[in-house]
Amino acid sequence: MSSEERFEAVEAELAQVRRDHEELIRTLEAMTSGTAEASSATGDTESANEESAEVACCSWADQADAEAWAALMDWADWLTVTYQTAEPFLTGCWTRHAGVVEDLAGLKLAWEHAVSACAEVEWGPTETLEYWHDRYLPGFIHRARSLHGLQACQTRHESTHARPAVTDRDGAVVSGTGEKVA
Repeated sequence: MSSEERFEAVEAELAQVRRDHEELIRTLEAMTSGTAEASSATGDTESANEESAEVACCSWADQADAEAWAALMDWADWLTVTYQTAEPFLTGCWTRHAGVVEDLAGLKLAWEHAVSACAEVEWGPTETLEYWHDRYLPGFIHRARSLHGLQACQTRHESTHARPAVTDRDGAVVSGTGEKVA
């Protein structure tokens, strides 16, 4: 990714932060005004909270558009060329492994933060990128090889079967209240 592309990505992130900030200010002003707007804003906020709760359970892959997928694939190619290890940590079929996709998307997000101007706020750009190399990259490489099953795909893709959900939703009880969850 070129410096110009990184700069454009940071500008896009800042624009989104500004939009979110303005929306938050409008909502807070409406809530504190004590008018009908406040109840309407509260309803909107509750609706937004319900939507975000739904999104929180949604995978990166389900939310990503073609452009985001292309960016992740480009970054994955850059990552494997840049960090050549004794054994490959990504295989050509990584896009067919949901755990790898989610993990790689998180790794990319952490890397983008580490190389962005935002990194200077906490530690500085050098320390943030060093932390990414020490903490995030080795963890990802280990998980890709062992946890996500890419080790089995060194010569050809090996399908994994999704495990069924194990949560006993019928017997779930809210901690502290003793009430059953509907």
